[in-house]
Amino acid sequence: MLKFESLSIRDFDIGPKIGAGGFSDVYLCWKKGNPKTLAMKVVKKKKLFKPVDDGQSKRRENQILREKKMLELQIPHALNLHYAFQDYNALYLVMDYCPGGPLFDLIQEHGPMSEEDSKFYISQIIAVVNYLHKLGYLHRQFFNRHGWAYENV
Repeated sequence: MLKFESLSIRDFDIGPKIGAGGFSDVYLCWKKGNPKTLAMKVVKKKKLFKPVDDGQSKRRENQILREKKMLELQIPHALNLHYAFQDYNALYLVMDYCPGGPLFDLIQEHGPMSEEDSKFYISQIIAVVNYLHKLGYLHRQFFNRHGWAYENV
């Protein structure tokens, strides 16, 4: 559940970098005093808001705001946002950590899944989509490589 606290980067112990995207990096982290492993997405504002003349900056900003809004929903079987804060240089999204990474990467690395594993992941995806539909949302990109994550293989 998203906690509304006044936080800064100093409230977390930051671990190794575990991922990167076009304008963000992801690190393992732990809120000080709490042993739960989380993932912190650090979005550098200079990358997000660099001046461009074709509207890219606004689209990037909207993408981050949509991602934050979806993560705040606390969807069963999906990544959830625990904390969000910013400083002068970056936006920080602290969310569940899924040690296995994105489902897309699992398939790319290991090839086709067994029928049993496929049934498991499809049932999880259906549960998430059903939950979103009940809230009035529709997910248009079912095969978006950043859309789904898993914890155990």
